[in-house]
Amino acid sequence: MWWCFAAAEAAQAEFLRPAFMAYLRARGTEDSEFENAELIFGELVGNVVRHAPGPIAVTVRWNADAPILVIADHGPGFSMHSTLPENMLAESGRGLFLVNIFGRELAVQANPTGGVRVSVILPIRRRAAGRPALTGARADPFDVLSIASSTFAEMAIEQTKHDFA
Repeated sequence: MWWCFAAAEAAQAEFLRPAFMAYLRARGTEDSEFENAELIFGELVGNVVRHAPGPIAVTVRWNADAPILVIADHGPGFSMHSTLPENMLAESGRGLFLVNIFGRELAVQANPTGGVRVSVILPIRRRAAGRPALTGARADPFDVLSIASSTFAEMAIEQTKHDFA
């Protein structure tokens, strides 16, 4: 699974969230930690949108029991601090701590062309082949483009309603 958008177009990240979650729910077991996976997605994409100008690539690789979320950017890079900040009320510093707590094997690598690539194993377990998807998931779990398209269409309809209200 792969998505790409520009950091300047932060609203697109919110369009991706439902498609990302539908993708996970269609493939994950019912006891997977979907809320934690959504929090991880939000923290990582939010960090990139705030700190790294240019294109952002969001990839989900699911070659093993659990999926790996990879976020790549062309920003200035950063040093990973996945510990709780001293000031608990600070507006920054908690995101990577939360990602590290709720995910597994959080890693940050410099991209050869600039920017960084952050990866983390999500707290989702693959559903056994032939088992039905979770209630509310699409019948065809591989129809992610349809999920994304319908999400964009719904958002455009809501925006149009808002613009003409």
